[in-house]
Amino acid sequence: DVVKERTMAIFREPDVVMVLRRPSNFELARLLPNKSARPAEYLVADTVADLALCKLRYSRVTTPTSIADGVDDPFFFQLITPFSVQLLQIPDTKQPAPARTADTRSWESSLTSALTSAHVHGEHPGVPGWRHQVLLGTLHSRVVLGGHAALRAALAALLPTPGAVDAPDADGATALHL
Repeated sequence: DVVKERTMAIFREPDVVMVLRRPSNFELARLLPNKSARPAEYLVADTVADLALCKLRYSRVTTPTSIADGVDDPFFFQLITPFSVQLLQIPDTKQPAPARTADTRSWESSLTSALTSAHVHGEHPGVPGWRHQVLLGTLHSRVVLGGHAALRAALAALLPTPGAVDAPDADGATALHL
């Protein structure tokens, strides 16, 4: 697959995420038939989704238990919408790994905050472990969503990290509580 540059925008009220891209020359001619324009001057919506219907799968660089089929690069994270799975990464792949990790963590944190806020007012609050049905890739989400093979792989990824199996989530529950 070819990596294409995208821009992501997160909005509040309404809680919406947009993934934008540059239009092709053909699209631009169809959208603006009587105007000479360059694609670099415009963005078109590739994906628009209600955050209350989205999920996030963390990258392996921030969450070692986040194992996604077919994703080898540890810096990729996934925005899962009702329409598509957007495989995303920080664009500057030439920066040092610590800086890429910090940028990835920052984007994941922003998405986590927006998704949690959008879902808090929905049907999930009060249901133990609801966050782990929305924020995927953690040991907690592996336990909540089941799947013994995925749980075994997640535990194997955590074994070298002391205390990781007993780490509490935002509600203070360990994976064993769920």
